[in-house]
This record gives sequence, structure tokens and C-alpha cells, in this order.
Amino acid sequence: MPGNLGRAAGGAILALHRRLLPATPRIGWTPYLWLFWLIGFFAKWFFVPLEPIELSLALFTLPPFLALYFNGFWCSGRRVFVNIAGILLIALVWTPFNANAMTFFIYGAAFIGRAARPPRAYAWLAGVVLLVAVEWLVFDLPDVVLLFGGALSALIGAASIHSDELDRQEAALKVSQAEVRRLAAVAERERIARDLHDLLGHTLSLITIKAELAAKLASRGDSRAGQEIREVERISRGALREIREAVTGFRRANLDAELANARLACEAGGISLTVDRHVLNASPEQEAEQARGEMTIETARGVALTVRIPTVPERPTSRLPASGEAAA
Repeated sequence: MPGNLGRAAGGAILALHRRLLPATPRIGWTPYLWLFWLIGFFAKWFFVPLEPIELSLALFTLPPFLALYFNGFWCSGRRVFVNIAGILLIALVWTPFNANAMTFFIYGAAFIGRAARPPRAYAWLAGVVLLVAVEWLVFDLPDVVLLFGGALSALIGAASIHSDELDRQEAALKVSQAEVRRLAAVAERERIARDLHDLLGHTLSLITIKAELAAKLASRGDSRAGQEIREVERISRGALREIREAVTGFRRANLDAELANARLACEAGGISLTVDRHVLNASPEQEAEQARGEMTIETARGVALTVRIPTVPERPTSRLPASGEAAA
């Protein structure tokens, strides 16, 4: 029974999580941790006499804030400005009565990166910081509102803008890489079509000439007709063999090409790849067999990855030492 209850509770939590946040690995569970700073909004009532009306209004403020907060992760572009405006409105209304409500300015600044791109995003961030300064000046608020509310809004907002811009660039890079792969596949198909056309065009032309000659010889009862028929058979078998070899060559992987692809993938991820390869006395088939193994690189950015191909033909293996430099 306890196990069933635990699984049911876990399933309910996971279902709620999927409704609150998009299933994006980049977001994950981190937004729940950011809600920790809401403690500052309620910290006032730990040090001053509790006022039921004010506390009730604060509790009623939470649902609209949470709705704006979680909805902001589902939106992008100009639509996020609605969420930012709502959160900043909560900050403007509450800060004169509760200085710790400056936390809402920070939440609003953190969403600017999802709404706009640099340099316009930094202009909007400057506007939020200016809004904090105006609020501090007009209502004569404690200096902590300007020092922490304004400074943290600028710091966290700038970090958010930078992070969101990197996400956009990474997404654009993935799209461009997919387009490059598609164009490469199209070019490869066109090359194969041209090669097969050249191969079959020559062979079929020769077979046609030989067949016509055999037909003429046969009509005259010439014994050389059988020889020409056997020649057609030989040419046909040779053509089949050449087609098989051509198709096998198209499918055959090349170790140098695979290493070049790995280097490009590493550079896209910020990883320095060094290839230490001895000269292999291996046939193309053995080399293709080596290149057929997958190379999976799971490491942080900035790690130097060294790939060592052994002299004896064997499948390369990889490991990541504790020192932070990868060796394979």
C-alpha cells in the first residue's frame, strides 16, 4: 500500500510538472528553485506584528504571480512582455508597503531575455532598473531597494539575456546543421545517380551493339553469333559486378571522414579535439569496419578531447579521466 501511494504521488507530481513547465531539458526543474526568493516577500511578517489584512492580500497576490511566472516559460517573443508587465505591476503596488517586494522586479527582469534579443533586451533591462530607481525615489524607500533590487535586477537580467541568446544561437546552429546534412544527402544522391548513369550508359550501349551484331550473325547462320551472345553475357555479368562494387563504395564509411565529422561536432560544442592516429596498414574494408563504430562524446564545454587510433585494427574505445582531459 505505501508503495502504491508513493507511485501515485510521484505520478501526480510529474503530471503537474508537465502542466506547469514545457518538456525542455534546458529548463528542467530549475524554475522551482527560483521560487525560493519569494521567502523574502513574506520575511517582513517574521519581524513585525502580523496584520491579517495585509497578509491575506499577500496570499491573494501569489496565484496571479505564479500564473504569470509559469506561463512565461511557455511563451517567447513579444508575448512574454505581458507576463513581465504583470509581474512588474505586482512589484510597483507592493514595494511601497513591503520593501522585500523588490523581489518581483528581479523576476520581471529575468524574463526579458525571452522577450527580446540584444541590444534591445538590454534597453528593456535598463528600463526595469530605472523603474526601481523611480519607485525608490518617489516613495522614499530604504536604500536596500535600490542597492539590491536594482543591482540584482540588472545582474540577473543580463545573465538571463545572455543565456537565452546562447539558446537561440544553439537552436539556429542545430537547424543549420540539419540543413547541411540534408543538402549533403541530396548532393550524394545526385552524385550516385550520375555515376550509375555513366556506368550503365556505357555498358548498356555496348550490350545493345553486341546484341544487334549477334542477331545479324544468327540471321545469316554465322557461328560467331554464339560467341557474341556469350560476350553479351560476360559484359552483363561485369556490369552487375561493377554496380555491386559501386554501391558498396557508396555505403562504405571512411575513417578519416568520420574523424573529420567528429572534429566538427566537437568544435560546435566548444570541445578541442586532437587526433593522434598512426598510419594503418589496413585495407579499405578493414578501415571501413573501424569507422563503422559510433563515437559518443559526452563532456562539458572547454574539455580537450584526444582520440588515439591504435596501430592494430581494433575498435577505438573512449574514457574520461578525472583530470578533466579526455582520452580515447
